[in-house]
Amino acid sequence: MSAQETKRECAAAWVLGGWLLLHQFLTGDAGLISPVLILLLIAGLLLRIFGVFPPVLAWRLLLVGAVVFSLAVFKPTAVVAGAVSGLLGAVVLLRPLAPRRGRWILLCAMTVLASITLQESGTVNAVFVVADVAVLMFLAQQIHAPPEADPGMWASVLRSLRLILPVALIVTVFFWLFPAISTHANVAFVRFAGGDLLSPGEASEIRLTRRIAFVATFPQSSAVPSFSNLYWRGQVLENNEGLRWSVDPARINSGTARRGSLSEAGEWRYFQRLGPDRVLAALDRPVSVVAFTGGATVLETGASAYSVLGTGEVELVISSASIPANDPPRPDIASASLDVPAKIRNDLRLRFLASTLFTPGATLSNDLDSLGHFFASGGYSYTLRPGKMPSGRVAWFLFEHRKGFCGHYAAAAANILRVGGIPSRIVTGFRGGTWNPWLRTLTLRDSDAHAWVEAWDEKAGNWIRFDPTSFIAPELSAVMEVERNPDRWPWFRLAAAYAVTQTTLTAERLESALSTHFHPALWTVVVAIAGMAVAARWISNRRKSQPDLAATCLAKLEKSAALRNRSRLCGETPLAWLARLETLSPSGADAPEIRKFAASYESFVYAQDGRSREPSAALKSASRQLARIWRMRL
Repeated sequence: MSAQETKRECAAAWVLGGWLLLHQFLTGDAGLISPVLILLLIAGLLLRIFGVFPPVLAWRLLLVGAVVFSLAVFKPTAVVAGAVSGLLGAVVLLRPLAPRRGRWILLCAMTVLASITLQESGTVNAVFVVADVAVLMFLAQQIHAPPEADPGMWASVLRSLRLILPVALIVTVFFWLFPAISTHANVAFVRFAGGDLLSPGEASEIRLTRRIAFVATFPQSSAVPSFSNLYWRGQVLENNEGLRWSVDPARINSGTARRGSLSEAGEWRYFQRLGPDRVLAALDRPVSVVAFTGGATVLETGASAYSVLGTGEVELVISSASIPANDPPRPDIASASLDVPAKIRNDLRLRFLASTLFTPGATLSNDLDSLGHFFASGGYSYTLRPGKMPSGRVAWFLFEHRKGFCGHYAAAAANILRVGGIPSRIVTGFRGGTWNPWLRTLTLRDSDAHAWVEAWDEKAGNWIRFDPTSFIAPELSAVMEVERNPDRWPWFRLAAAYAVTQTTLTAERLESALSTHFHPALWTVVVAIAGMAVAARWISNRRKSQPDLAATCLAKLEKSAALRNRSRLCGETPLAWLARLETLSPSGADAPEIRKFAASYESFVYAQDGRSREPSAALKSASRQLARIWRMRL
């Protein structure tokens, strides 16, 4: 390479090496891969200062070793995948940045960027991605520029900046639609609801993703619940630490396997596919849960809460009814659902509030109406950015802070009820769902996650649902009701839903027809024939595109001769050059082989059938013999 090309290659290598090193620190700890990657990057950059590169054979062995090492320690996580890509890029970076190697390094760099983007606890945002795109464009121009071109550093930067505006617009919209790929400190992301812990005070901000949590499919023979009944029950939390609630261990330990029965009655019966999160949120209240996947076990933990044990996706048939749960409070669980931390129970403001809201001898319905009126008229606001707060500061939240989301208000309402002597607990799950009238499905997303309260009615012998968020933010209920009623959708959204429906139905019918009329063995034969046809076509095209044998042999000889100062002169014909080589032979040892190659070359090029097998074989033989003398391996 010329001095200018060397300078350009060195600058691009340093930028790319520093880029990979920075992204490795952002990727996080990937076990043994991280220190190996960092050492390789630093060693490669230091060796490049002195213009030292490892031999090709040693570099190839190192590359194979890196691949084997990556496979040995690989785990299917975004962190490890990014580190493996960075490791392979660091090994490739040990050699000069030829265009082919540069493309592989750019591919590794883009994989590292994708792995960081997919991490839920990473430090990626829209500005970060836009800057990365500009850097990658700069490197691509430096690596792929032809030798005669001189893409200066600032010219490459300016060309890269042309992409900033459109990329910034696209990435900003992408991050707005999928906020889960951009995280910051003290931000909690709702991946799924119905978990065994609720601690809203630990996050200063939450962002509700649009990831689909599950889809419930209602057959034609089943009724569909109204909006007021769209509460999806996950887990029941009874351990009270103020603004932090969890499932009582006694309930988990008393869980029993339950087969369920399709004959059990319910107002609604539907199908649900449970993903790897393994958290079951069923339409409140489930009376029967049946798993059709082999090896899956449905575990009932009491309080109409279920979980599924098994691996992979599980197909469920669930029957639910609108009747409330009737399991009485258990003395061994949170002291019959009345436990309150001493600091909260002894707070004078909370005790006075409970005595004001709950009248002795009044029905539970009247007490809950009073509590709902208190939340509706107390100046409370619903926000996803409430700020962090200690779990024990319930009174401060109620009387001073006055802003939060459903988890805060559910925890506060349950504490007020318990201070007033009313057994209560928190239920986590989902509320609402998007209805598709053609597929008869309700789609629940992470943004539908919810938490509410259940209070024990001693006279009726059941639990009554109380949702404080519906009193504080009734506009949320209005939005959810629109999702349930497609008649209130705009025409373009209705058209999009119909298009998705028809695509889904067509795919299902095609799959059914193929599986019905075609045996799996027939598909194997079809795939094998198609594979052989593609291979034959590829071989045919490869033969057609093979370079001229004479030109190939001559080019390799020219390359070897250039190392011995016997380069072919400008305008010199191949035969004239070979004749000159014969005269320049110091001892004449290689003169016969040069004459033999020249004769074979002339016969191959100027014969009537230059592609025949005999001249080709003679040319290859002469080329190998001459190469052996010049110690060159073709």
